[in-house]
This record gives sequence, structure tokens and C-alpha cells, in this order.
Amino acid sequence: MDYILHDSFKHSFYMTPKFLYNFDLSPFATHLYSIMYSRTFISQDNGWKDEQGRVYIIMPVDEAASMLRCTERTVHRAFLELEKFDLIERRRIPNNPANRIYVKQPWIAVDTVATKDELEMLLVQSNEGRFEGRIENIVGRIADNKVVM
Repeated sequence: MDYILHDSFKHSFYMTPKFLYNFDLSPFATHLYSIMYSRTFISQDNGWKDEQGRVYIIMPVDEAASMLRCTERTVHRAFLELEKFDLIERRRIPNNPANRIYVKQPWIAVDTVATKDELEMLLVQSNEGRFEGRIENIVGRIADNKVVM
């Protein structure tokens, strides 16, 4: 190991989006999301999108387990955590052991704090119909009638 100097080599890394800290995720789920989030932009560059224009990745469980240096069971639990908070959606690919994984992100800026009324107004204004259901499920957590992203 060596100290970082002004002209040191910069290693590649995975970014962890700030909004993840608003969810009660395990470290494995957080790290897995960061890896998949980075891969999503590679898929975007390579044109991996479905009929509706949604970008997806393919990440087999054994590959994720190898990257995270954990068991496949731990990866399955991390996938379930991410699905619980609607951060990913897995879709089965016919005749393929791997799934398409759609990595999702909040539709409001990460550092935004809005009242429930302001969010309801945004939902009404949205014509895409993607934001059905309770606001709490869409944006994370609510405290003192404020939605924190």
C-alpha cells in the first residue's frame, strides 16, 4: 500500500447513490445495487432495452456471489431486499437461467424534501401512470409529514 499523491493512479469504483441510505438495506444489498446501477449505464450504452425502452441488465446469481464474495443464498436475500423496496424488478427470460433485471431509481431528486401534498400534486401531474399506490412505497420513508429522499 502507498499514500495517495496528487498524481496517483485512480482506480475504478462503484458509486453508491445517496438515496440508498434512506432504505433499511443490508450492506450486501447496498453493494449489489451499486454494482447493478453501474452496469445499467453500460447496458444503456449498448442498447439493452426492452420494447418499452426500459434498460435492463443480466446478472446471474452465481456471478453476483462471486463479485460480492458471498454465497448464492446471500445474493438471493439481497435481491429480495431490493425488490421489497421496489429498487429492482426481475423478469424471467424464456429458456435462460438468468433474469432480466430492471434497476430502478427514485423519480424525484435525491436531496429533495417535500410535503405529502406536494408529492400528491406531482403524482396527479404525472401522465405516465408509473406511480400507482401509496406515496410511502414510491419514495422511501415519511417522517413528520415530510417525505425524505
